[in-house]
Parts: sequence; C-alpha cells; structure tokens
Amino acid sequence: MRLLKLMPHGRRLTHGESRQVVKFTKSFNTVSAVLVGGALLAACGQKESNTPETSKVVTGKTVNAQGMTEEGMKAKKELEDANTPLRVNFSAPALSEDASYINIQSKLSAIQIYTAKRNWEEGSDEIAKSVAGSILVKSDLPELYEYEAELTASQEAFKKRELMDKIASLVKNEAQKINGNIRVKLIVNADLKSYDFDSHSFTSNSCLFSEKLDYTKTEMSNPNSYAKAQKPRCYLQPSTTNFRVGIINGSKLNLKIDAEEIAKKIETARSSARFEIYGYVSSVERERLGGQPTDARYIMIDPQKINVIENGSVLYSKTF
Repeated sequence: MRLLKLMPHGRRLTHGESRQVVKFTKSFNTVSAVLVGGALLAACGQKESNTPETSKVVTGKTVNAQGMTEEGMKAKKELEDANTPLRVNFSAPALSEDASYINIQSKLSAIQIYTAKRNWEEGSDEIAKSVAGSILVKSDLPELYEYEAELTASQEAFKKRELMDKIASLVKNEAQKINGNIRVKLIVNADLKSYDFDSHSFTSNSCLFSEKLDYTKTEMSNPNSYAKAQKPRCYLQPSTTNFRVGIINGSKLNLKIDAEEIAKKIETARSSARFEIYGYVSSVERERLGGQPTDARYIMIDPQKINVIENGSVLYSKTF
C-alpha cells in the first residue's frame, strides 16, 4: 500500500481541526495616574472642611483586566478575524454501508471533496496553482498532468490563461463525481502504546489523532521538555501538497477495553495493528493570513466508527 506523507502543522488559526500558526504580540499603553494632594483647610473658629483628604485623577485610556485598551482589543479582534480560515461545516450523516464511503486516501478524493463542498469562489489561476505537482495524480487523472506540463512549459500569457481555465474546468467536473457525498474512510497505522492497566485502555502515539494544535512556550523552552511533549496534530497529504486531510476529536480513538481477552489480542498485534476509520467530512477550510487566502486547504474528518485490524482481521470494533 502506498505510503502517505504526514505533515505536521504548527497551528490552524482557529479552534483548531486550524490548518500554520501566526504568533503575534502587541503592546499597549498602560494607564498613568496623577495623585493630586488635597490640603486640609482649617481656620480659627471654623469647622473642619468636608473635602476629602486626597482625590485621584486618572488620565489616559481605560484598560481591561489584561491591561488592554479598547483600541487594543479591537485591533486584536481584527487580527484574529483576518487569520480565521474560510470554512464551511457539515452535520454528521447517519452511518451507512461500507460501500457508501469514499476512500479519502485515493489521490483525487481530497481535491474532489474540497472543490465540491467549498462555498467561496476560487479563480482558475488559484485552482491551477492548488493542483500544482499533479504528477502525483498522473495515474488517476493523466489529463490534468498533461495540462500542467503544458502550462509549465508555456511562456505565452493567453495560452497560460487558456490552460488554467481547462484545469479549473477539469477539476470542477471531477468534483461532481462524488455527488455531494461526505462519508469517508481511511486506514492508517494505529501506532498504539502498550495497554494501560489502570485505565484499561490503549492510546495512540500518532500525531494524526492529536487534538493539540501547537507546542506551548514551556514545551519550547528547552530540548528536554520539547522532546517529552505531546506532538501537535499532523495531516495526511494523499495528493498534491496543498490538500491536507486531518482528524478532529482524535481522543475518540483512545480505546477503553475492559475485556481482557480482546485487550490481549490487541496487545499482541500492537506493532502491526491498523485503524480502519469510517467518518464524515466535518468541514472544508482554506487557511488565511492577514486576510489573504494561502495555498493550504484542509478536509477535516470526524470519526464515527473504528475497526482495529491486523492482516485483514477485525480485532475490535467501536461505533461513536
């Protein structure tokens, strides 16, 4: 079986299944205060004044508990919004027969699903760029590879535009073939840790199932803490590098198994066990930085059923 590339991703800029992360810090003006001393007025035969002994006059702008001004909070919100991916979410369909599920690891599947389900416009030039490197899908769609080869070789502007239009039309036609289906399946190495007798469970070492989106500052502070830290989420790249397949709610795949006989079988098969995952596309996304779309496109999968398999035999099955 063809090996798929795993791509670590520092951060998707939202919730999270985001997508490289943009780190930013902003400093804001702190409030300065001027303490005005009040004088105690007294005179012979006169009562003491009701004027307070001291009063504070605060100048500058109001800040919140985090020391941020209203302008600062607005700027922070604007930056966050500008880095929020384009996204369309989907509701979970009911589980169906196995034949209803698209193999997301097929070379064209991620491209088809993303193209069919996005609800924002992408020009012919963007689509052509997104499938650059189509030699990776040459066996499945040789026509796309031929168009790209011509596009790369051409130096003539009108010819390039014509070829980009042909590529965009071809990709859109291929997307129609999935008929709107968002049920998907995949098979990946389980990469299981040894059985935990305290929790009666197996957990995976694979970054594919990590719900963590980035390393913390503490984890990045020294090599030892970095080495021991849980890995952030990574992605499959079944076709061209711009289409990335990720898994959300990966903690579902931490398998609590009380039955000792089943646990023994899985423990014995740990080194070769695989996860056969059935789920649905929970969202398609396109990363944005500073309000501008990037090349990174994401197809995020939410598991609904898992089989633990070895050599084609199902050792354990669970529906979520």
